[in-house]
Amino acid sequence: MKEDTIGREMLISFARGQLSREESLRVLEKVEVDSDLSEELEEVLSLVRGIEDIQNLRGGEKTPGRIVREQQSRYLLKVAAALVVAFLSTVTIGELSKGQYFYLARMEETGLSKRLRGNDGNQIEWAKRMFVSGNRDVAIREMERIANILPEEESKAVVHMILGEMLLCSAERSYLGVFSWYDTGYVVRAMDHLGTALEWGDPRIAEEAHWLRFKGYLMLGDRDGARREGVQVLKIGKDRSDETRNALEQIDNE
Repeated sequence: MKEDTIGREMLISFARGQLSREESLRVLEKVEVDSDLSEELEEVLSLVRGIEDIQNLRGGEKTPGRIVREQQSRYLLKVAAALVVAFLSTVTIGELSKGQYFYLARMEETGLSKRLRGNDGNQIEWAKRMFVSGNRDVAIREMERIANILPEEESKAVVHMILGEMLLCSAERSYLGVFSWYDTGYVVRAMDHLGTALEWGDPRIAEEAHWLRFKGYLMLGDRDGARREGVQVLKIGKDRSDETRNALEQIDNE
């Protein structure tokens, strides 16, 4: 079996919770883009964890009517148990698919740095409106275009920070409303843009950029990286201090 091939045996192992987190994420990424594999996974999740037929009743002669009633009872019990176990195993696997800091890393809409504007404010504002309205890919492409053509000036730091923010807000993935994870590619791209923004040394964006990188490291499951960025946020000590301090305390208590 090729490494990128997801076969039925692997789907069964996935449904039973026998795969590592990395293997589980690979399965989820595949089924997200393969409709046939997605249907097969739903079938496996519904059936693979069904229980065996209940033991036949012992003692007493079985009449034809009793045999029919017992067969119907066994069938109904099996279906009901399979549905319950499939649901519970799905929830369990869904939680396992999440990283250690999934909930701490989760991004709410942050306003996309609305208080910051560069010289190309109209283009930036249009991209931000596209993002908020749900056209996230369009918005990200536009911000990337602006970042590439913008002269080396002050507003470039703002553009890179907003672009990093858009990518982090778009990094969460979900399948069937149960399996959730963060797209590493999006997070890494976001971290690069945020690092570029910080290199400009603009004090207006420092706290927000460090806070966003704090979130990004949590998405990557990098505790040490998150702590470094969190400490920088606390040193600046403005809008993000309380939230960051609480998150750091949770990390340190684990």
